[in-house]
Amino acid sequence: MALLLVFIGWDGVRAMNGSTMKKLFRAIVVLSALFGSEGIAVAAEIHLDQDIAAIPPKITDIYNCGHWKAEKSEGFYRLIYVEFHYGNSLLYVQWMQDFTSGDPSRHVLHTLSIDELNANDHIELTFEKPKCMETKDGIRFNIEAESGHDGKRHRFALRVHNEFGKYSLKELADKGLITNP
Repeated sequence: MALLLVFIGWDGVRAMNGSTMKKLFRAIVVLSALFGSEGIAVAAEIHLDQDIAAIPPKITDIYNCGHWKAEKSEGFYRLIYVEFHYGNSLLYVQWMQDFTSGDPSRHVLHTLSIDELNANDHIELTFEKPKCMETKDGIRFNIEAESGHDGKRHRFALRVHNEFGKYSLKELADKGLITNP
């Protein structure tokens, strides 16, 4: 700010109207953020062009939802839809380690394929945005999908537990697409 006063001069600052003074203040805040040590660190972290470009085009949707907790770590669930072939979607769940675990970055700790849906390419499901609800031991995703094979709508309840890889899948209003235990 002192350097700015040298360029503008005290008389220049006193002659400014309210609108100009607000613009000057905003410019000072932006410059402080950009050239302050904290501003530089934040700016370096937001350039994710290469990471974004590395996301495979077949990944069509990613939904972060819910919270899981284990003995030594915690995080959130990530539901991933992948467009496989001719409108057939695949479904994956990831357990993500969150910042709350003491690590300043997020990590994928486990990835799970929902094989009851992914292994059958004749179902040809296209998934819609899930609804998620936390449960006492994990999360439940209610998922609707349309079948490209028969044009019917299907609803599924995917219950994912805090324990990596543990889940159950139930078709609501059973149409016989999956085998329920």
